[in-house]
Parts: sequence; structure tokens; C-alpha cells
Amino acid sequence: MKENNIKIIFDLSGSMNELGRRAVLRTYFAAIHKQYPDIQFWGWNKTVFPVLKVKDIVARDIVSGEALVKFLGQGKNGGVFLLVSDGIWEKGIAEDIFTAARKKILSVQIGAYAKNLMLSEAAGNSKKVWEIEDLSMLLHHLLNGMEVDCD
Repeated sequence: MKENNIKIIFDLSGSMNELGRRAVLRTYFAAIHKQYPDIQFWGWNKTVFPVLKVKDIVARDIVSGEALVKFLGQGKNGGVFLLVSDGIWEKGIAEDIFTAARKKILSVQIGAYAKNLMLSEAAGNSKKVWEIEDLSMLLHHLLNGMEVDCD
């Protein structure tokens, strides 16, 4: 898989300010962006927007399921999506996220209090919700054509 076929979406809602989550996202962004400059990063709260620099990672507001579903449903956004979140969203959007991503989405949980069930549902009731600590390994698997829990 090519780097530009991987899109990482960071949940940048207000809850990402808690327990150092935003600092963790900034660290992972800087490391991954340096090693794989063609991987696309997006931020998600009230809207979905490109993350081009560390300073773009600002956590505020709540997430809009409608905004993410619209973004995922756009034809130009093919490839695999990695959704990095604590899973604290409005009820009922997880299945819509999976459908809009055309089954090409993997969930990565961040934080000790992450809502694993919501993240699993967003990835099509996947038995595997990746840990943020395993994000580099997940990218390695995807970039080298190794099997991951995604069609």
C-alpha cells in the first residue's frame, strides 16, 4: 500500500485535552509525518480539516458525526482510514462511520478511559481495536501489505 492511501484522522474534540492525549497526538504526528511525509492527517471535531503541522492539533468543541460521515463518504477519499480517538461520541454514529468509510477503517484508541465498544463498532465490530502505542506497527503492516483487520 502506498503512503498516500493511508489517512489518519485524529479526534480533536475537547476530551483530547484531558490526561495528556493532545500531547500524545502531537508526538505521534511529528514522528509519523517525518518518517512518512505522504500520509495524510486530518483533524475531526465540528468539522474535518487537514492537519499539516503540529500546531494544527488543537483540541476543542465536540465531534460532529455528520461531518465525519460526510468526509468519509466523499469518493476522493479512498484508501484506508485510521481513526484515532477516545470513542467519546454521540450515540448512533459508529455504524454510520463504518458504512461511510466503505469498510476501510481501523480504530486506534487513545487514553485509559477510551470507549472501546464505540471504536469497535466504527471499525465494523472488529475484534481488534489498536492501541495508540501500536500505531507505528499498524502503519508498518499496512505499508508492507501485511494482513490487518480490515477488508
